[in-house]
Amino acid sequence: VRACIPMDETVQMERPVLEVRGFSCRYPDSGTWVLQDLDFTVNRGETLLILGPSGCGKSTLAISLKGLIPHTIEAEVRGSIFVEGRAITQETFSGVTISHMGVVFQDPETQLVMPRVVEEIAFGLENICVPTDRMEPRIFSALQEVGLEQEKMRYTDTLSRGQMQRLALGAVLVMEPSLLILDEPTANLDPLG
Repeated sequence: VRACIPMDETVQMERPVLEVRGFSCRYPDSGTWVLQDLDFTVNRGETLLILGPSGCGKSTLAISLKGLIPHTIEAEVRGSIFVEGRAITQETFSGVTISHMGVVFQDPETQLVMPRVVEEIAFGLENICVPTDRMEPRIFSALQEVGLEQEKMRYTDTLSRGQMQRLALGAVLVMEPSLLILDEPTANLDPLG
């Protein structure tokens, strides 16, 4: 099921931020395709919701959009995926930069690498050499956006599953990606969250 909802009617529509053309994916030793002949685009300012039962390929699509399939996770693919005009399914793929795409995976605990909340938020910025004076406002903004500003010095292994989900999201948002992919984004959150 596909639902694109423009977030802002004034957004200038240039090239799509994401294009999927005839994309199919099959894991090794599997006779069936998990995804078959997908075609869709997402323009800047749009939201795309993918719904389906467990096992229908939603997570496979998310990791394919990030380029993990076929470059890290072995799978046979057909068709193309473009992020901001760059083909990520090609043999010559050099990687979509962190700033272009952010993914929050289904299990946020596997995405956390640093011992404290604030360090987790800062980790990506440090990796792309953002100067410290420019990091601090972005870190504070991301912590505020996900409601963890009061938890910034807590150890990540003491957080609830919902707080871990918020932290994984904050660590992606601080990078200011042009495309945000959320796999089961509300799975660990309470109704208020």
